[in-house]
Amino acid sequence: MQAAVTRKAWDGTDCGESEAIGIETAVILYTREGAAISGFPDLGVIRPGARASFVILDRDLFTVPGEEIGTVRPLATYIDGQLVFKRGE
Repeated sequence: MQAAVTRKAWDGTDCGESEAIGIETAVILYTREGAAISGFPDLGVIRPGARASFVILDRDLFTVPGEEIGTVRPLATYIDGQLVFKRGE
């Protein structure tokens, strides 16, 4: 997502900065739209009847500078509503 938002490669190479997207669009594309295009309409969304797979992050992704998105880490991961990962455990 960092590359989509900043349009810079890991080494700082400009990959088309004029084509950068906002973090909100990146999150939608990586979650809901990514799941839908892959044939999984009940993944990538939080709503009644969906599968309740989600991650809790250590920071608010919507307030992190684009260049720091790659430093955001998961605190916990849930799949189908069940805790499958918790940092420190």
